[in-house]
Amino acid sequence: MMYHLATLIAFALPGLDQQPSDWPPLSQAPWLSTSLAEFWSKRWHQSFRRSFVQLGGKPLRFLFGRIGGIIGVFLLSGILHDWCIWGMGRGTDFPEIGGFFLLNGVGVILEQVWEQATGRKVEGWLGWLWTMCWMTSTGNLLVDALLRRGLAGGVLVPATMRPGKVLLQVVSKCIR
Repeated sequence: MMYHLATLIAFALPGLDQQPSDWPPLSQAPWLSTSLAEFWSKRWHQSFRRSFVQLGGKPLRFLFGRIGGIIGVFLLSGILHDWCIWGMGRGTDFPEIGGFFLLNGVGVILEQVWEQATGRKVEGWLGWLWTMCWMTSTGNLLVDALLRRGLAGGVLVPATMRPGKVLLQVVSKCIR
């Protein structure tokens, strides 16, 4: 609601010279995403997109190329979300909160690898299935951490039964 109110004020006040591109819709039916790249770049809220790209993506892209830029965007998003939990006064949980975002960066990179290997984009109903499976298997990392750190109490699903936690461990071992 506050975003929509700020949008109206920005357009109504003379001298602010705001353009519609300065105030994109927050979300565009994220459940229709047929790739992780589409989900994060167009369909999920775009409130901090410019900041994430400028402050996280561009510096790491300069240092490490395209993959570095993707990881930089998701790393900064993970840090921001972790700080939000810290701001609630209940500590932080970067391994799970940051892990969720970093795994989504890995998923976007995997989509690019797929496209380079096959010449075909991730899309259609198989892309939708991939996106929903990836988001639900990694999403429990973020949701569980948010719930344990202030939005609710208790562990919803044991750690051994969380696919995102298992995936994070596999990726961590591969990186080492």
